[in-house]
Amino acid sequence: MNDLISRQALIRMFNCNGLCGNSPEEDKAEAIEFIKMQPTAYDMHKVTDKINHYKKIMQNNYDESKSLQDKEAENYYRGRMSASVDILEIVKGGGIDE
Repeated sequence: MNDLISRQALIRMFNCNGLCGNSPEEDKAEAIEFIKMQPTAYDMHKVTDKINHYKKIMQNNYDESKSLQDKEAENYYRGRMSASVDILEIVKGGGIDE
């Protein structure tokens, strides 16, 4: 399993509901189900690396279309680069305000 969870959300969940099984095995099973219910997060560095890689590809395509004087392609790639900047801001600022 390679997903990330919010530790604070998990702690809140345990504090709100607690474990109420009759045996350690039941408590363990209930805890596992609790954890499975948690939303997954992402590795921000991996995501931003991929977005930056995509942005570089779009920059190269933009430069090539500009040298070929292809205005339609130029506008397309400029829009893609602009969108990737916006996406990076969203990813870097993501999360729940606590």
